[in-house]
Amino acid sequence: MLSASVNSPDGDSAETARSQEQWLAGLAEFHREQGNYRDAETLFKQALAIAEDAFGSDALEVSVILNNFAVLYKFMARFSKARQFYIRSLAITEKRQGRDGQRRFWG
Repeated sequence: MLSASVNSPDGDSAETARSQEQWLAGLAEFHREQGNYRDAETLFKQALAIAEDAFGSDALEVSVILNNFAVLYKFMARFSKARQFYIRSLAITEKRQGRDGQRRFWG
């Protein structure tokens, strides 16, 4: 199983935490695109933990990772799990930006 060595953001700046979670999420996306779903799942878990720790469980950074996690679970045919992550991601986006905010946030 893949494991990236990244320190928890305790004491680090928000920018350092953001860089760490974005790097891990990007690496997870790469592994998902390569079909390495288990490695991608491990990296998304690490990115999610950092984002929740640094920004709170209802931050937009968390919403993005949850959405990407849902895509991974869709590719893994774990549809129930994917749905849970999509719903949680959407709830965060709506809470932070309102119902119309999801259009601005997701493009």
